[in-house]
Parts: sequence; structure tokens; C-alpha cells
Amino acid sequence: SKAMLESAKKFASVKDLKAFGVDGIDADNISFNWKNAKKRYTRIVRRLTKGVEFLLKKNGVEIIKGEAEIISPTTIKANDQIFETKNIIVATGSRPSNLEYSLPDEMVISIFDLVNSDNLPENPVVIGSNAHALELAQFFHLIGRKSALVITEGELLPDVDSYLSDYAIKSFAKSGLTVFSAPK
Repeated sequence: SKAMLESAKKFASVKDLKAFGVDGIDADNISFNWKNAKKRYTRIVRRLTKGVEFLLKKNGVEIIKGEAEIISPTTIKANDQIFETKNIIVATGSRPSNLEYSLPDEMVISIFDLVNSDNLPENPVVIGSNAHALELAQFFHLIGRKSALVITEGELLPDVDSYLSDYAIKSFAKSGLTVFSAPK
């Protein structure tokens, strides 16, 4: 989400160039190109993934992709092979957690669906309390979408100091991003 957010920040800063003394750019004729932003996002993710894989292999770590089962504290079964090891690292990737609210499927889009979509929602509501939710809501806001952030836990960014969480909410409200707290 950081790569998408950086594209949105560049877009928003170009719209404000006149305030910095730059003339000749008509902010009304500038548009956000989601197709190109997705290409950049995909390129960055691919480069980072390959970089991590390279470093792991360089340091003698065997990467096994597929389904695996931990048989014992020192035994793994993966892709119909048995592996004996001293240490086990389970790297399953990341996936957004399911919502605790019942919404129609056609109203819900995950970050993975979004990246694979040709179009962006016009008025997205981002649901979550973590940094990814915050970045995604900010992304939509910066590219000119009327977006809102619904905080699902007690506070935004529950793993950081409450002062920072409160500051982020005030900052977003000041910028025009709508922030709601979900009922507990």
C-alpha cells in the first residue's frame, strides 16, 4: 500500500504546484491514471519479493512454495516431501482478515481485488484500524475520491501511543478525510 500511497501523494502535490510558484499546469486537467499506478505498484512488489528471495537463497535458506503440514517440532511435510529441521519458519504471506460485519459481497473489495481491478471505487469506505487501512483511506482521499475510514477497533493504530493515534485522526479530519469509529 505504500507504493500506491506514494503515487497518490505525487498526484496531489502536482495539483498544488501553483502555490509553489509553478505556472502552466492546469490542475483541472490532471487525472490519476490507475493503470499506470498499478504497473508501478506491481513492479515495486515484484522487485522487493525477488530481492528477499535472493537474500534468503544467498544465505543458504531453502524456499519451498506450496502447502505444508507441521508433523512434529522438527518435521515438516511439504509438497509430498518430508523435511527434518532444527528451525521452522512459517511464512504464509499476508491476507486481510475477514470483516466481523455482514456486508453484501458486491460491496466488499479486498486490497488484492483492488490491485487486480481496472477501476477504482468512486466513494470507498475503508474499514480497519491498522496502518494498511490508514494508508488506503489516505490513498483514496489524495486522488480525489470521497472516501471514509471506519475504525474497527477501539482506536486507530492500536499498537502505537494513543497521542499519535489521536493526532492522525485530527490530521485526517483537517484534510477532509472522514473518520468514523465503529460501534464496539
